[in-house]
Amino acid sequence: MSTSQLAAQLYTLRDFTKTPSDIAQTMKKVKQLGYDAVQCSALGPIDPHELKEIVDGEGLTICATHTSYERMRDEPQAVIDEHQLWGCKHAAIGDSAVWIRKLKGRAQIVHLKDMAMRGSTQLFAEVGEGNLNWPAILDACKEAGVEWYIIEQDTCQRDPFESLGISLRNLKAMGIQ
Repeated sequence: MSTSQLAAQLYTLRDFTKTPSDIAQTMKKVKQLGYDAVQCSALGPIDPHELKEIVDGEGLTICATHTSYERMRDEPQAVIDEHQLWGCKHAAIGDSAVWIRKLKGRAQIVHLKDMAMRGSTQLFAEVGEGNLNWPAILDACKEAGVEWYIIEQDTCQRDPFESLGISLRNLKAMGIQ
């Protein structure tokens, strides 16, 4: 794929993905925010086929998942089958911006998080609202050939859906589509 794309990391919305019904409502809201793709992680128990029906129904793509090392080791065929069912090419075990340039041509997925200070306390922030050097980070991503930019915010200072929306708007304003 020659163009980059944006996706929402569902870990940001983990409090809203505990049941299949929660997951369906969350996927609907994520789509309404303007996202076309998600990285699935921190989902409650759900049948892989039901998850596919939900994302297909909302017009969302599962671009990546967080899959534990143990599950990849112990159930590799199940992981492969699920990812094929979803049309998902990426199962991420970790994410570190330090490796972006070192992994040129091999880092198709990056997680984007921002940090801010409130007094002497470090907090997660919406992408573009904190103190990270986004021009340098995004340049490194472009040089490395990143395919998916996955927005994640571990802890939100406001409604998590609002936080994902702010991050999406900020990244689009920075030229990431």
